[in-house]
Amino acid sequence: MQSHAQWTILYHDSDRVYTDASFPTATDIYVVGYKWSGGSFLMRSNDGGLNWTQRSFAFNVMSQVFMINATEGYMMKAGTPSILFYTTDGFNTFVTHNVDSAYAIVDLYAQSSSEGFYLNNGGFLRSFSQYGAQYQRLTDTLVNITRLSFADPSTGFVGNGTILTQTTDAGLTWTASNLNAPYLGALTFTTVDTGYCADNAMGIFRTVDGGTNFQLVSSFPALLIAADRNLLAATDMLNTVVWSSDFGQTWAYENTGTAFIHDIFINPAGSCFIFDNLAGDLLRRELPLGLSQLHTESNAVRVYPNPATDFLCIAQADDAAAIVTVQLVDAFGREVYAAPFRSGEKIPVNKFSAGVYMVVLRTDSGKTNYHLFIKQN
Repeated sequence: MQSHAQWTILYHDSDRVYTDASFPTATDIYVVGYKWSGGSFLMRSNDGGLNWTQRSFAFNVMSQVFMINATEGYMMKAGTPSILFYTTDGFNTFVTHNVDSAYAIVDLYAQSSSEGFYLNNGGFLRSFSQYGAQYQRLTDTLVNITRLSFADPSTGFVGNGTILTQTTDAGLTWTASNLNAPYLGALTFTTVDTGYCADNAMGIFRTVDGGTNFQLVSSFPALLIAADRNLLAATDMLNTVVWSSDFGQTWAYENTGTAFIHDIFINPAGSCFIFDNLAGDLLRRELPLGLSQLHTESNAVRVYPNPATDFLCIAQADDAAAIVTVQLVDAFGREVYAAPFRSGEKIPVNKFSAGVYMVVLRTDSGKTNYHLFIKQN
């Protein structure tokens, strides 16, 4: 069912082109971009976009921003040379380091306060250390790069056309883990197992086994996608946004009234943000109907084997909150299994129909974790 969403314009300036944003908390927002009249800018809000502080720069183009927390993070300028900016006070002050040149920076990720990675449009994946004082060329052969996505500080993914490249050792080595993936546009992973990509020709795909297999979950011709826990939002870069609150099981469609959506984001509070660069608008959409609860997929819990044929096992880290109950739910929201959790127990799934199931784990701390697994015949 399609409806007209209630989007709020947080900022309007027809002279501005927004290139990236970072949402380190539910209320903090950092936005970078450039002006048609010349120069680039950084905008910051600590109240969800009601009020903004700004900095202007004489150069073009500020491409990417990644915040570690509300005040510490990085932003990056493309060009000759490219420049990495590091701050601990919300860019009131910062230090800069020149890195190799790039026409555009595709993605930026801070692995820690002093180390991280960036991906540029030439197919070059780079790491940096010492706050950008040193950088290392990792590969120059990602000719169809789409996006860099880290699920945790050790596990990261790069989309290279239909080839998924992965690291499991904090970026020391990168290997092609899937040579026959769908086109990995707008690749994003929420955990080491669960990820999504947008193939404009086919639709939105999901993996629940770390990229070994991808399943089509929507035929919507998405070009951009954002994910946070159970929430997904995707757009065709025109005027339509599609939503899911259950890991892509079901979808709702909304017309935003925009002419061109340049990018889409979900913040930690579950609100959606888009850039309309034809109008110069930064817009926010509060949780639509049905997106009332944010769930957590925890890397401290492992659900295996995935895919599963006969049984399912659940293991948790020693320092994780103790699991009390286990519930399995099918794609239609029907409970197919529920029992107290017993460590080491094998849950029989051999009689389940093939498909994707949700594992609901409730802990003694009162929290609920969610995972997905595939049942194969």
